[in-house]
Amino acid sequence: MKRQYRNRTYERLKNKMASIPAIAPSKNDPIRLTDPEQVELSAVLWSDLHFSAYYKNERAARCRAAMADLSGAKCTLDALVIAGDLAENGKQVEKDYLAEQLLCLQKVRRVLPAAGNHDLRFRHILHSIRKFAAFCRKVNPELDVDKMYYSCDLNGYTFIVLGTTRTEFEECFFDEEELFWLKSELRRATAGGKPVFVVVHQPLRLTHNLPYSWDFPGDDRGSVGPQSDRLRRILNEYENVFLLSGHLHRGFSINTYEEVGRVHSVSIPSLGIHNKDCIYATPGMGFIMEVSRNKVLFRPRDFMTGKFLPEFDKEYPLVPGGLAERAE
Repeated sequence: MKRQYRNRTYERLKNKMASIPAIAPSKNDPIRLTDPEQVELSAVLWSDLHFSAYYKNERAARCRAAMADLSGAKCTLDALVIAGDLAENGKQVEKDYLAEQLLCLQKVRRVLPAAGNHDLRFRHILHSIRKFAAFCRKVNPELDVDKMYYSCDLNGYTFIVLGTTRTEFEECFFDEEELFWLKSELRRATAGGKPVFVVVHQPLRLTHNLPYSWDFPGDDRGSVGPQSDRLRRILNEYENVFLLSGHLHRGFSINTYEEVGRVHSVSIPSLGIHNKDCIYATPGMGFIMEVSRNKVLFRPRDFMTGKFLPEFDKEYPLVPGGLAERAE
């Protein structure tokens, strides 16, 4: 009976989604790499899809428009990284349909999702883990995921995806097993001096204009929570660490990029929800990230209109060597 209900709900969702019009992005500025011969790793960075057809249909329409823009790319990118809040309500039917849409993307080799607070709140953590693992296997069969966190090596570079180990409403919690694993992965990934990309839905506390950018008082609001300072210290033990987060629903501004000790922290705007209080604050935004031997380049893009925003580009030269002096 439960399976029949799910199937009927899924079919209604699919039919409703098919009826939602998506604005076709312009083809005047298609996705291309700046220097294909020098780029060793390329990735699309999205966050906060809030994909749903139960309500707020425009969010799903924006995601579909962004996927259409990505499908028109003039190159094949190595990864699509999604920094959490995949579905508005965290429901199985939402994620099943989102997975079906993502599998249609032919211009990315791998999809690397992270879980956000909307993907698991109000549910038992074991239930959330099962659903997240199933979603990961659907969009990337090569991922062997049985927790809310995992790592993936692409072209000799490492993505470390963090996730909560207990149910929280807005924040996340890392148990000792995950933190030990994180240290091991960072040590391995940075041993040769290459950059490592750590993906977590919430940013560190007091970064990217928090707590003001969250519109609620309290130093932990809008961040990973009470463990933020501990995570910051761990990440600062290494060079060339890039922290990729979402959650804030903010567009491109002077707060998009931030240096947190040695860590390069990058705030990814919302794809599905309208972004707020920034210089460029429309929905449907993200990055094209290009990694070369000596630098990492972030190229903001409006996927709704199909154009790059070069005035917000950011290039990071890489520091030789991987292990830094231990942070205080």
